[in-house]
Parts: sequence; structure tokens; C-alpha cells
Amino acid sequence: MTKDLYKIELRIDTKVFKGEDEDLMEAINKMGACRLDVIYKGIFTIKKGKKKVEKLMFNHQLRRFLTNDIAKITMVKMWKSVLDNE
Repeated sequence: MTKDLYKIELRIDTKVFKGEDEDLMEAINKMGACRLDVIYKGIFTIKKGKKKVEKLMFNHQLRRFLTNDIAKITMVKMWKSVLDNE
């Protein structure tokens, strides 16, 4: 049995950051985006199997998400609860 991978994509204007891993937090870390890349609002797209979540984040939300571990853990738990339910 193969595990589905979390596929993540962050679009900020013309920049696209992508990550992929079995763990959502690792996929976000592999994405490679940092606070300095945030100049506009961005759209997170997270896919696992056939399920997909899209989240629009404005500048302050996106910067906080990329720098603050507690904000990142909170969002990851929320996204996992949606994507992991059968």
C-alpha cells in the first residue's frame, strides 16, 4: 500500500513555490518560501489524493505563517483534519 503524498503549491504574484512529502509540515518546509518572498497576497493549494484545499492568505497572514511556528502548526493541523478524513 502506497501512502498519498501532500502536494503543496504557494503562488505569490508570478512566483510559484512547490513542495511534496508524506508529512505536511515537511512539504511546507521543502517549499522553500521565506518571509522576504511575500510581496503580495498568496494562494496555498494543498492536495492529497483526490482532496484539495485552497486558502487565500493576505500579506500579514502569509508572513506570520512563514515565520511563526505556532501559526504554522495551527494551520497544518486544520488542513490535515480536512485532508485526512475519509
